Amino acid sequence: MFSVTFFLVYLLLERADLVAGKNFPFISNILPLKNVIIYRKYLSHFQEDSMRTASLAAAFSIFVFALVGCGGGGGGGGGGGGGPVVTVYVDGSVPTSGDGTSWATAVKTIQEGIDLANNGMVVLVANGTYTGVGNKDLDFGGKAIHLRSDGGAAKCIIDCENSGRGFYLHTHETTSASIDDFTITNGNASNPDNPPVGSGGGIYCGDSNPTILNCIISNNTVNIAGADLYGGGICCFSSNPVISDCMIEDNSLTASGAAFGGGIFCGNSSPRIIRCVITGNVAAGDPGDGGGISCYSHSNPRIENCIIKNNSATTHGGGICCWDNCSAIIINCLIAGNTATGGTGCGGGGLCCYEFSNPTLTNCTVAKNTATYGGGILCWSSTPTLNNTILWGNSAPTGRQAYAFTASSLTLNYCDYSNGINDFDPPSLPDAYNSITSDPLFVGGDDYGLQSTSPCIDKGSNALASGITVDLAGKDRIVDGPDPDEIATVDMGAYEFQQ
Repeated sequence: MFSVTFFLVYLLLERADLVAGKNFPFISNILPLKNVIIYRKYLSHFQEDSMRTASLAAAFSIFVFALVGCGGGGGGGGGGGGGPVVTVYVDGSVPTSGDGTSWATAVKTIQEGIDLANNGMVVLVANGTYTGVGNKDLDFGGKAIHLRSDGGAAKCIIDCENSGRGFYLHTHETTSASIDDFTITNGNASNPDNPPVGSGGGIYCGDSNPTILNCIISNNTVNIAGADLYGGGICCFSSNPVISDCMIEDNSLTASGAAFGGGIFCGNSSPRIIRCVITGNVAAGDPGDGGGISCYSHSNPRIENCIIKNNSATTHGGGICCWDNCSAIIINCLIAGNTATGGTGCGGGGLCCYEFSNPTLTNCTVAKNTATYGGGILCWSSTPTLNNTILWGNSAPTGRQAYAFTASSLTLNYCDYSNGINDFDPPSLPDAYNSITSDPLFVGGDDYGLQSTSPCIDKGSNALASGITVDLAGKDRIVDGPDPDEIATVDMGAYEFQQ
C-alpha cells in the first residue's frame, strides 16, 4: 500500500513530468526486482500531456497494486501483510550468470548476488562449494540484506582455499545485514593482497554490526611472522555484531609477535555471542591471548549459552582473555578443557582478567582447565565476580582454581568451589558469600550436568539469575529439585537438574 500511495502522490505533484523513458531510481527500492522492468516498460507509454496525468494516475496506481499484491511466482516469497520479500538467486552450478530472478536464471557467484540486491532483499544460495573470485572476501557494501543458504551450513560451503577470507564487512552494516547458514572454511588473512592483513581469517568486521547465525566457521587462520594478529575465526574492530548459533572451531593464529583471539577477537567491540560452540581454536604468539575469545581494549561482549571448550593460548586465557578495561557478561556458559601453558607467567586456563577487567559470570561452569598460573582463573589488577557458578577441577602448579598477581579480588556469590591446598594463590583470594565447597557431582566424562545427589541443586540465588529463563541445554532454568520443599530455586552451574 505504501508503494501505491507514494506513486500516486508522486504523479500528482510532478504533473506532466512523466516523460517516455524517464528513469525513476526510487522504484527499485519499492517494487520486487522482477517487476521493476515491467514498471519502467509501462512508464514509457506515458506522454507529455499534463492534462492526462491526473486521470492516468489512479489507473496506474491500481496496476502497481496488482503487481505488488500478486508478488509473482519464482522471483520472491510471500510477505504476509507487508508485501513480498524479493529474492536474488545464486547457483554456482549454472554455466553463466543470468539476471538472478529465479533458480533458472541464477547468478553464478555470491558477490554477484550481493551486488544485485537492495536493502531488505534475500540472497539465496544453492547447495555447493563456492571457491574463487566472487566467492570470498565478500563485501555487503553497507547493504541491509539477508544472505542465506538454501540447504544449510553443511551443504553450502565457502572455501577460501587458503587465500583471502570469507567476508570483509567494513561499511557500517547494521544487524539487518545477516549471514545465515554457511560453512566458512580455509580462510587465510596473511596475504598482503587481502587487507587488512593479519585480521579475521574467516570474517572481518570493521565498524560493522552484522548478524552472523547458524554458521560453521572452521579451519581459518592467520600466520605471519613478526606481526600482531587478530581473530583466527572472526575479528571485530569497533564492531558489535550478533553471533548466534554458530560453531567456531579449529581456527588459529600463529605469530612470533602477538596473537589475540584464536576463535574470536573483540577490539573496542561488544558483540553478543549466543548459543555458540567455540572449540579447538588456538592463539599462539608472544603473547598469545584468548584461545577461544579475546576481549581487548574496552570490549564488553555478552556471551550467553555458549560452550567454550578445548581451546588453547600460549600466554593468557585459554578459554577467554579480557585485557584492558574489559568487563564481559558471561551467562550459562561451560568453560572447560582450555589451556594456557606456554611458559613463565602464563595463566588463566579458563579465564584471564588483566588490567582493570572485571567480567561477571552467572550460572557458569568453569572446570578442568589448565594453566601455569590459575588453572581456572588468572587475575591481574582486576576484580571478576562469579554468581551461581561452579569453579572445580581446574589444574595449575600455582593456584589450581585461581591466581592473583596483584591488586585483584575474586568475589563468589552462591558458588561451589574447590578450596583445598593450592587451590587459590594467595589462599585468601576468594571472597565467598553463601557458597559451598563440596564436589558438585557432575554426571561424568564430558557431561557437566548434575547428578540427582549434587549439592549444587537448589543452592543458587534466584535474584542473581533474574531474567535467565533457560539453562545451557535450553531447559527451564529455575525448577524445583528432588527435595520435597516444592520451592523452585536455581541450581549452581551451567546446567539445571531436570527431574
